[in-house]
Amino acid sequence: MSNSADIIRVLIVEDSEDDAFLLERALLDGGFAARTLRVDTEKGMKDALAAASWDAIIADYSLPSFSGLRALSIIKELDMDLPFILVSGTIGEEIAVEAMKSGAHDYIMKSHLGRLAPAVKREMEQAESRNGRKKALQTISEMNARLIKANEELRSVDEMKNNLLANVSHELRTPLVTIRGYNELIQTGSSGPVTPEQKKQLSISLRNIDRLMVMINNILEFSSLEINKETMSKDKMDLRQVLDEVWRIFIPRFKAKNIIHKFHTSTDPVFMKGDEAKLHMVFANLLDNAHKFTPPGGSVSMTMKEENGRIEIVVEDTGEGIPDSALRKVFDRFYQVDSSSTRKHGGVGIGLSISKSIIEKHGGVLAMQSHEGEGTVITVVFQSA
Repeated sequence: MSNSADIIRVLIVEDSEDDAFLLERALLDGGFAARTLRVDTEKGMKDALAAASWDAIIADYSLPSFSGLRALSIIKELDMDLPFILVSGTIGEEIAVEAMKSGAHDYIMKSHLGRLAPAVKREMEQAESRNGRKKALQTISEMNARLIKANEELRSVDEMKNNLLANVSHELRTPLVTIRGYNELIQTGSSGPVTPEQKKQLSISLRNIDRLMVMINNILEFSSLEINKETMSKDKMDLRQVLDEVWRIFIPRFKAKNIIHKFHTSTDPVFMKGDEAKLHMVFANLLDNAHKFTPPGGSVSMTMKEENGRIEIVVEDTGEGIPDSALRKVFDRFYQVDSSSTRKHGGVGIGLSISKSIIEKHGGVLAMQSHEGEGTVITVVFQSA
């Protein structure tokens, strides 16, 4: 035996010791030092398979009380992927084809055993490749199962987070509505005389309550979108009236900050199919951003026009503008151009994302143009009813 020969374990299903010796010799001549075990019964084969691992099986086609095809079926029953080679002194072409169809990897005539070692080598390499792919697929399957489980856990945590946000926001909004109502009563003098300085202070309080309400409404809307509980009506509505209501809310805030403000629109109704409350939120968000980022002395305008079944609303400001590097990210949820802890503008970074989502659910389009230091122009387009 050559020291350079590869050592393999081969199970030989053969009733003749002399033929088994010839098989071992053929393997040795082909470069394999085979450690073999010869069996000639079904029980002997099953015991051998259970007792040890094997690199290949070489089986005689016909034995007195056993057969190569039966040996092949045992391998398949045990779901073992081993090189299986049939040998015979009398096998014909039809039998060889039958054996290959049954799962044998090769068949060799005993008169041509020079083919045995190359066939064993080839089939061992292919079996190794198959096993490698099988292990890789198993690893991928296990990783996929872990990812699915992790995703389900994250989804559960995310849903809990969204429910918490929704519940907390709802609980905050209820008392804020009451607080705002009492502030208005006091400011109007319904609860007694109010000095000019007190009115000024109450106005500041009301503006901040309104800002907080916008933020809470955004969080509620975000939570609804995230957990797919958001409902949206598509009733025929007057968009001009909605914009007018939103604009009137912001007039005191613009005046308090000394911002020049102008709403350009006709007095005629502008009808479309949509959800008034959702669209009110959208334009409140857009005007809130314009107010927030426009310095005192700057200007904010909103223009609406309808033409050929197309409604166009443009919100323009002369504020800080957005750097080119950040323009693509402003619609990402929770993104803020200035995310530092010392930023001068508040908010949680979801207003534009929610607004864009609502607009798209109405079949509309939102586009933004902005340059740092030059202001921002937001254009919203809907189809009229």
